[in-house]
Amino acid sequence: MTDTVTTPPEAALQTEITDALVAVWVRYAGKHPTAARTEIRDNIIICVLVDAVGDDDALVASEAADAGAGASGVASAEYKSEAAATVAALTGRRVTSFISSHDADTDVATETFTLERRFYS
Repeated sequence: MTDTVTTPPEAALQTEITDALVAVWVRYAGKHPTAARTEIRDNIIICVLVDAVGDDDALVASEAADAGAGASGVASAEYKSEAAATVAALTGRRVTSFISSHDADTDVATETFTLERRFYS
């Protein structure tokens, strides 16, 4: 008899979100993280990308330009839009807020999504 291992639905969703956000990150930042993980707590999703930022991170530079309303902020805006759309598609819930924090000192990106709450009767 063969034992089959079944992954809990939340764990499978965490893996899907991690893989999808890493793919989006690589497209925009040009650097593949050495590690990544996603946690889901109620309507909050947090994805941590380790060794992803670096000194020459295009998204960090783009965010700095965003603060000055520069045209190069487009990459950051496009990244945020695609990342939020990816999470919404995978969860089936609207993303109501997205905070993207990139720390060049620790070389870690933390992506925090707040989802629309589900109300059950």
